[in-house]
Amino acid sequence: MASVTGRSGALLSRMSGTASGVPSALADPVRVGVALGATRVALGAGFLVAPVSSTRVLGLDSATAKRITFLARMTAVRDVVLGAGTLVSRRQPAALRYWVLAGAIADAGDAAAIIGAVRSRVGGGLLARAIAGGAAGAAVLGGWAGAGIKG
Repeated sequence: MASVTGRSGALLSRMSGTASGVPSALADPVRVGVALGATRVALGAGFLVAPVSSTRVLGLDSATAKRITFLARMTAVRDVVLGAGTLVSRRQPAALRYWVLAGAIADAGDAAAIIGAVRSRVGGGLLARAIAGGAAGAAVLGGWAGAGIKG
């Protein structure tokens, strides 16, 4: 692959955020961690507001989803607290690292629990599998961000 030099290379570097073509926001563990925290607050708020709907997307029937609203709300509170802690600590790298890593651990646990529910046929469907994949991806991304936060 040919390298781009001179004025056009400098322009491409500024446009993309880095010379490698990776936008700087995506290469910054702090920004990624804070974005994960904000997303966690939003998802947690959604679970608090609509616990039945948020568990139905995992393939649960209506009766089961209604019976476990307390579990959905517990998970929602956990996510709101983890996300808020992440956002509040965004200017304190040592604290931010722990909040982001705690969120990554929670996401890994969520992915494992959803996969277990799908395998045991408690929940299921394509959307549940996609949500498990999203949780696993968030766990990996959070682990990367947490490990990369210096301070």
